[in-house]
Amino acid sequence: MNSNDAPPTIADALAQAVQWLTSGQTDQGRALLAALIDAHPEVAEVHLLIAAELAEDQDWIAADAAFRRATELAPDLLVARFQWGLLAHSRGELAKAREILAPLQHADDVSLAGYASALVLDAGGRGESARAEMAQALNAPQSIPALANDMRRLLERWTTAAASDPSGPVADPLAARAFLDAYGKH
Repeated sequence: MNSNDAPPTIADALAQAVQWLTSGQTDQGRALLAALIDAHPEVAEVHLLIAAELAEDQDWIAADAAFRRATELAPDLLVARFQWGLLAHSRGELAKAREILAPLQHADDVSLAGYASALVLDAGGRGESARAEMAQALNAPQSIPALANDMRRLLERWTTAAASDPSGPVADPLAARAFLDAYGKH
């Protein structure tokens, strides 16, 4: 048996699912995710991809549960915790967002830690500090370029919103595709 005959790994299957989901072959991607969750319910990355798809479908409760499960299965999968907190923030669940994102504020990934800190500050009604923290995080080395683009757009929204209410948090739903794009790059 040569290396071409080796069965695909879970990582290969996840990569295939991401490829299908991002190239418009949604039915194939979702079917593969369904098969993966049945065969490997303990794999956090499967839950993360399912959460991204549920968020895209605006099935917020199921997406929240899937992000939570991914975080429970792999506490070191920081992008799952971040996206879960981002979902809570974007839905206006600000206390929940602060609780979810707080552990990320000291992550080794400087940009992710900065984004989490900015969201926590915004959720606490500290908009000016949040905008400054977000700008600083955007100037740090970026581990997930697609996420940096989304955070740049969020900072623009915050800056625009500050003109009308400089202290209020901005619960502004981001494009759900960002969840999948960020995972696909990580």
